[in-house]
Amino acid sequence: MATLNENVDALCMALAKAELQLIPVGENKKPLFKGWQKGKFTSAEIISANPKALGVRMGDNGYEAVDVDSKNAEDLEGFNQAFAERFKSSGLIRSKFIIQRTQSGGFHLVYRTGLRTEKKKIARDSDNKTLIEIISERMYIRIYNEEEFYRISDLEELTTKEYRTLMSICYSFNTYTSTTGSFKEYNESHTCSELLQAKGWSYVSSDSVGEKWLRAGESSNTHSATIFDYNRAYVFSTSTPLPTGQLLSPTDITVHYDFNGDKAAFGKTLRGETKTLTAAVKAKRFKVESLDDILIRNEGLPPAKKMFGEFWYEGELCVLFGKTNTGKSHLAFQVAMGLVNPSESAHFQYDGKKIKVLYFDLELSERQIATRLKGVQKTEGRFLRVAFDSDYFHGAETQEDAFEEIDGLILEHKPGALILDNISVFHPDNEKASDATGLLNQLNGLKRRHNLPILAIGHTPKISTGVPIEITHLQGSAQMGNLIDSAFAIGKTSDKNKRYLKQVKVRETEFRYDSENVLLIEFTQEDTWVHFDAIEQTSEYELLSFAADTTASLEQRDKEIFRLYTEGTDREDIMRIHSISKSRFYEIIKKMK
Repeated sequence: MATLNENVDALCMALAKAELQLIPVGENKKPLFKGWQKGKFTSAEIISANPKALGVRMGDNGYEAVDVDSKNAEDLEGFNQAFAERFKSSGLIRSKFIIQRTQSGGFHLVYRTGLRTEKKKIARDSDNKTLIEIISERMYIRIYNEEEFYRISDLEELTTKEYRTLMSICYSFNTYTSTTGSFKEYNESHTCSELLQAKGWSYVSSDSVGEKWLRAGESSNTHSATIFDYNRAYVFSTSTPLPTGQLLSPTDITVHYDFNGDKAAFGKTLRGETKTLTAAVKAKRFKVESLDDILIRNEGLPPAKKMFGEFWYEGELCVLFGKTNTGKSHLAFQVAMGLVNPSESAHFQYDGKKIKVLYFDLELSERQIATRLKGVQKTEGRFLRVAFDSDYFHGAETQEDAFEEIDGLILEHKPGALILDNISVFHPDNEKASDATGLLNQLNGLKRRHNLPILAIGHTPKISTGVPIEITHLQGSAQMGNLIDSAFAIGKTSDKNKRYLKQVKVRETEFRYDSENVLLIEFTQEDTWVHFDAIEQTSEYELLSFAADTTASLEQRDKEIFRLYTEGTDREDIMRIHSISKSRFYEIIKKMK
């Protein structure tokens, strides 16, 4: 084995070829020479310092390093593995890097570049602990794998594209998104994607790192920015008003595009806006643009993520409704649990990562919740229940203030979804068109300002036994159905432990669970947690609790359909009256003939 002196001589020679400086490091992991940031030292001087370890100064001749500080990650090896997988899938060439494991369990990636990133600490966790930083000017790394550094002078310089790819990988691990200073109260009412779209940018593709976007105008690059799933953008195109090489929030994008980077001018628009979180910039009510531009800008956009299977998608204001005691709250809690602790389910799929949910539970007591959810998997603080304060007076005159308070709670806790159980608490008189419109406008305002998917729980008045559920059964005026994105209902069956789910309004997709294919579900209490399991898709008529024998009722229905048919009633009218498909209509007519 080579002695330390021999290692110093060999490393000094290898580093000299790359115009890099070897430095001696003491027991406290600090350089032993005071002027190490700029000075040049011979191997004899380094040996005489009696080093306990050796390091190399970064920032010289274009060399720097990515320091992956995995010890601060929740799962050290999982974090390392995720980084390795993203690095491998990125197409970066392994031979252009020196990679060494560090004493703390992380690793360094040493490379050569003619570029520099403005930020040193570029990925932090939600508690502001450093996960990844760039080691560059006036910094050094300790040498752990000496053999790797003998080839450092042979490293090819990263191309501009390769450097940007590396930085995108690093930024993708950031989970710290808090804004500071005078803008910490600014309501970021749009995503980075929406803001760039509005400026003519186009979506290109998505991968494990993030979404790739291309700036407006001619460009030789495949993409000009990466947008990460925590709503931050890394822009590297120099042909836009946006700064390059740093993490940008929606606020930053607004400041640079609409205020020419003048934060003072932007700050003036925020004064007095901390209570009611209205848009910071006074905008025109309408905008006009070519349909061609809209189609080009949105070409290739990824489909919206499922929040609860086909029933609720990201970005939607959705309403779940049904009769009293059908299990709406049970199901709503189950929806929330599926967002904070995702699980595989063919019918209740959630496409995203674990998110925080703000659940307004305005009906159940704590005892009822504890009974229903006893034994449920821990949510690690991601399931936040909002309930009425027992000391607060909840009169009709206070309801107008509720949405202002909700605005504040969203800003404070930054949830990924909002669930309201139930909407009648906010507007008990929503049978009136004006009340229903006001309620939905408030909810749509929350959705747009905070870019939040919202699930609201509603009721349906008593309807005749055996009647299929329709959107018109939702309590409220016709405006309720017009101003929401989607809606689904939960209905009773003749079996007290079974219910069914039916889509009554969709925008993001086609109907999957209509009258002919409702989803039959069943109460279950595995591990003492009360929830629903999906059973099968079937016809709504097969499940309805008719007052008389179900089979007899179905026969009566078929006779009525055949009577209308023989009297010349239009087929579409018959299908609409009895909520049946074309195929079922012809089956019935054929059978009755």
